[in-house]
Amino acid sequence: MKKTVVVLAAFLSLGFGVVAARSGEGEHKPHGQKDKHAHSKHEGHEPMGAVQVGPEHKHLHQFVGTWKVEHKMWFTPDSEPALSTGTEVTTLILDGRAVASQFESTSQGGTFKGYGLTTWNVTKQKYQGCWVDIFSRNGIELSWGTYDEAGKTWTWQMKMMGCDGKMQPMRGVGKMLGKDHQSMVFYITGPDGKEFKTMEFEYTRIK
Repeated sequence: MKKTVVVLAAFLSLGFGVVAARSGEGEHKPHGQKDKHAHSKHEGHEPMGAVQVGPEHKHLHQFVGTWKVEHKMWFTPDSEPALSTGTEVTTLILDGRAVASQFESTSQGGTFKGYGLTTWNVTKQKYQGCWVDIFSRNGIELSWGTYDEAGKTWTWQMKMMGCDGKMQPMRGVGKMLGKDHQSMVFYITGPDGKEFKTMEFEYTRIK
């Protein structure tokens, strides 16, 4: 995704967990002073168990497989699209709690490679994705998404670095067109404030 998605990710669960666990590290406390954030095991605070695989996680399972990808990209609203073809391999990880996608495509400009993670954020009740590729000068890009089960449609919100080096909002809309076909379209806002289609992906299942 997608794939963001995407713009979702097990990476953040780990990252935020580490930050929270270390929020008090390096602080000098006077001898005998208690940490005001510490809780006794008798205060009713039970350790959190593993996230249960729910229906939201299972919606992601439909992406699992090897896909042939046809890609179009527009740099301006009136430009001709740049074309490329590629392959995406998506697998389940963490016992079904997330999916990992490896994408590779070729065009006249050479080879493109990217990697994404997508999961369900239980706390925020949204899908969450992260993406990094060989052109990622801004590190890992993050995305947040929702899924309309009735319409089998994903909607993603993210910020990506534009050709001018500035961060700009991007919206992604993905559709499941059957168990062997899916599409993903990305829109960005142009200098005139109007949204235009910048990327389009068509996926056909290979296996």
